[in-house]
Amino acid sequence: MGEPMNKQSQDIIETLKLLPNKIKQQQKRVMTFVFDIEKTKSDIEREDNKIMLEIINAKDENNKNVYTNDTTRNLALQESRTKNTVTQQLLKNLTEAESAYREQKIELEHQQNTLSAMRAIARIIGANTE
Repeated sequence: MGEPMNKQSQDIIETLKLLPNKIKQQQKRVMTFVFDIEKTKSDIEREDNKIMLEIINAKDENNKNVYTNDTTRNLALQESRTKNTVTQQLLKNLTEAESAYREQKIELEHQQNTLSAMRAIARIIGANTE
């Protein structure tokens, strides 16, 4: 029971001490991307609403509505989205934020798995020294 710890055991203990804080920091990074994604989705919705308002209010030369039903309005919205530089930038930002979120989430899961593995190794080492 009084055996000195070897280098490997000391490294495991050090890793066990550091990982919870690393995980906490990684969780904060993940949440930052979650907020970025939600904000960007909200911005896209706001931009779509502006476009849709223009579509709904569009009149022809006889002062009649250009888009008379939901189907034509939605088609016009999709077409306008592809031409609207603000919407295109927001969609690009959303794609980038979602990609970064997935990468950060993978890193978080890796750190959590590493912590679990280190705890299991520490238990095994502890059991072998008793």
